[in-house]
Amino acid sequence: MIQMHFTKKFLQMIPVAIMLGALIGALLYATVGTSAKDAEGCEGLSDYRIAMLKAGHEYVDTLTEDGIPPSRDVLTYSSDDWNDLADDVVTMQIALKAIPAPEWVKEWH
Repeated sequence: MIQMHFTKKFLQMIPVAIMLGALIGALLYATVGTSAKDAEGCEGLSDYRIAMLKAGHEYVDTLTEDGIPPSRDVLTYSSDDWNDLADDVVTMQIALKAIPAPEWVKEWH
């Protein structure tokens, strides 16, 4: 019973965490306006960050278009909504894997 409760709470937080990450990144980027030159050893960070944020924005847009915006309570999802979410997550993973990672990031990208 405790594990089931934990699982439900965890599932509820996934879309919110993704949305918050995308929004915080967008706000930071908007605040800075332009990217600073990458520090030594961090070459390619600016382009990588922009590409990752773009993928995150596209993921949130897709969720919203599918009627399952990150702000929606997952306990209200229908079977079709869960199928849409699964498809959207796979699409997001494919998009993330397609982003060229700088050499120093490849290990955890």
